[in-house]
Amino acid sequence: MSKLSRINKTIRKIATDLKLEKSGTGYNKYGKGKKIRLIFSKSGIKNIEDLYTTHYIDKNGLMN
Repeated sequence: MSKLSRINKTIRKIATDLKLEKSGTGYNKYGKGKKIRLIFSKSGIKNIEDLYTTHYIDKNGLMN
């Protein structure tokens, strides 16, 4: 398992422990021309891309 995969796994565990909500984010190429979705992994597999583009949100405001 790569360092980044291990970091992502740790973040997911902490987010689950803190009961944070997942929030997916799409990243697109900016500039002229067609808007292309950016890819963060070598494979481009959707499940892996979803993990890299997930943010965690505290909807209850408990972290403040």
